[in-house]
Formats: sequence, C-alpha cells, structure tokens
Amino acid sequence: MNKLSLFFCGILIGMLLTGRVFDKQESSIINNIPDYKVTEVIFTAYTSHIWQTDDTPDITASGSRVSFQTLALSRDLIKTYNENGIVDYGDTVIVVLIKPMIVEDTMNKRFRNRGDIWTANFEEAVKFGITKGFLLYRGNG
Repeated sequence: MNKLSLFFCGILIGMLLTGRVFDKQESSIINNIPDYKVTEVIFTAYTSHIWQTDDTPDITASGSRVSFQTLALSRDLIKTYNENGIVDYGDTVIVVLIKPMIVEDTMNKRFRNRGDIWTANFEEAVKFGITKGFLLYRGNG
C-alpha cells in the first residue's frame, strides 16, 4: 500500500472510530483511494466445528488450513462463484477496524454480502457477534 493509500485509510479508520456516517461525497472519496475500493459488509465469526462448517472443518474452500487470517466471504463477493464478485481466493483484504485477512473460505450459499472471520474457539466467535464493517480490497482485479 502506498503512502497516499495509507493516508486515506487513516482518515477512513478515524471516521469509523468516531462513529461518523459516510455521506455520498465521502463514500466517493473513500472509493478513490488509489488501487483500493471499499464495500460495507456484515461480519460474524466462526470456528472449526463440524456444525458450523462441512466435514473438513480445518480445511477452507480454497484448500488451505484455517488460521487467524482466514476470512470466509459470501459467494456473491467471490469471483469464483460470481463473475461480478469483488475478490477471489488468496486475495488479501483489509477488514477495517479488525486486521488484514486472506480470503480463503466461503460461507453457505444462503448468505449475501457477508464476511465470516475464523476464530479458535466458540466463545470468541460469540463475543465477536454480528457487526457492520468495511472491506477494503484492490479495485484493479
């Protein structure tokens, strides 16, 4: 990420921390961060329990092992499933106010515009809850 991108990300994070709501003009500015786009997504958390995954709970849809960087996204956001998707497996994205994460997993097809963050235990997932957040991704893909 170049210095200008970092500057705009700092502004974005500052606005989020102060509870500011973006108006149309501000959203336009955010979407013009060089090489990056932003979309609002509902985030939850999941664990490696069979009742929350398929029969291979430690293996993601991309074939990698789960880690603290694993992010599952709904199929509408992933190019493998949707030609209008915004990211694909292996892309590194920034979940604003959380951390940089790697798209490696897929949520159940019933979800749309959602992200699921892998956690090591169920208590962490419950504590995380459901929250709106912003997904910063490379817009030139």
